[in-house]
Amino acid sequence: PQPPDALRPRVDAARRRLAEARARIDAGNHAAALDVTTALLRDVQGLDYRPLEAEVLTLHGHLHGLTGKPKEAEELLYKALWAAEAGRDDETVARVWILLVWVTGDQMARLDEANRLIHHARAAVERLGPERFPSLAIDLHLRMGGLLLLQRKLEEAEAEYTRGLALSRKVAGPERLRTTYLLSGLGRVRSRQLRAEEALELYRQAEANALQVRQWSPEHPVLAVNLNNIATELLALGRTDEALATFQRSLSLLEAARSKDHPSLAAPLNNLAVLLRREGRLDESRRAFQRALAIFERSKGPDHPSTITALGGLGMVAYDSGQLDEALAHNQQALERIQRGLGMDTARAELPLRNLGLIHLRAGRPAEAREHLTRALRLLEKEHGTDSAVMTGVLRDLARVELGTGAWKAALATCQRSLELDEKTQGGESPDTALDLACVAEARLGLGAPEEAVPLLERAHRIDTRARLDRKEAARVSFLLAQALWERRSPEERKRAMELVREARGWLEALGPRGRNELREVMAWQARHPPTVSEAVR
Repeated sequence: PQPPDALRPRVDAARRRLAEARARIDAGNHAAALDVTTALLRDVQGLDYRPLEAEVLTLHGHLHGLTGKPKEAEELLYKALWAAEAGRDDETVARVWILLVWVTGDQMARLDEANRLIHHARAAVERLGPERFPSLAIDLHLRMGGLLLLQRKLEEAEAEYTRGLALSRKVAGPERLRTTYLLSGLGRVRSRQLRAEEALELYRQAEANALQVRQWSPEHPVLAVNLNNIATELLALGRTDEALATFQRSLSLLEAARSKDHPSLAAPLNNLAVLLRREGRLDESRRAFQRALAIFERSKGPDHPSTITALGGLGMVAYDSGQLDEALAHNQQALERIQRGLGMDTARAELPLRNLGLIHLRAGRPAEAREHLTRALRLLEKEHGTDSAVMTGVLRDLARVELGTGAWKAALATCQRSLELDEKTQGGESPDTALDLACVAEARLGLGAPEEAVPLLERAHRIDTRARLDRKEAARVSFLLAQALWERRSPEERKRAMELVREARGWLEALGPRGRNELREVMAWQARHPPTVSEAVR
């Protein structure tokens, strides 16, 4: 709606300042944009023009969501909604409903409420006509994709992102900038589906698109968020050194542009902590997890899935350090929080349940471990079906319990199921496939079939030379291959077995406390199998 002639100069001036605030958001400078909208809120008071009030409140609320204040954002957005309705501004009404879906869903994980708000948002966009207001239709697809992704409804999320992407590529003007975010959303879907190569390619496309249309500069903080996504997939592909450098660049860009506790730092901090833990740098990992947890708790709340991920990660650093009581407490709390936030049957409980299973197994309680891991598997099967690669991590953890209790045939079946799912989804040369091959081989060794284990382990070891596995897992592959080769009894095979044992021992020693238990096992085997003179000569 257009203002009365008497108000037009003031309204036009305010809208120019709103455009300035949006430009600052696009530049990644949230604090400066917030200064503008805060001043504008004061300026529009007493103007008695509700559409402008709604526009200012909408942008002010959006900024509060971006800066980790979702409760304040929600309150401001509802005020914007009422002002827009009073001012008969249907476009702003639709925009606010879409933002409320994002704040209540993605930011606060109030999923039932967000799923209800979707109907309001859809109706508002339909009333206006998606063809007349493509930016609103694209934004709706983007936010719905994010909400569905949070709920692990991967196929539905993919459909929303794909529809939004097709629409954004057809239109001209600023709507095309949303192509970047939709590509990134599709990348997140592929990441959850464990299709790391495809996810990495989509993130690369998002970066290229943003730089091509000058949406981001090479120093833009939103580029840093995409770098975090790229680093996560590099880590999944075993490209650890590249992942570390990319995480560090992501954080340096964010810390240069934003405050030390800005919400955008939490995800790269959490993911860097995962990498550091994997490398055995436990003190550094603990500090990064603690920092990520504090930011997530402040910006998203104690029961948000992202908060739970950081809390569980902190517990697993304690697990690696041999502090099992602390590890158990952190992950039990993580389980209680996610169930409080999303319900008892949420598939998002999978991670703390898996962690609890591993902790119980390490503590010598295999029955409790099996109970937690079986529950995690059932939740994933209910959400994704029985043929999804999403569950292969749980399957391998269950196999650990079976291997640890001498249930070789059960372990073999579990490992083979995981291998089939990973080969179908990720291909025959992925790091996860290598873990499955080692799992099957260990069961074969337990069943007294070292000849069947050797080719599986040779293949896993070959994958490791191309894509570096977690060093602890790489050590396991080398150690298992050494044991299988030793059974062949030929001097050459036993010489190579000793070389592989030394290789495994070197990796485990480099991991410090994280590799301590496995190192003891390797050293005990070495003590029982001293090399002959010919094997000892190097």
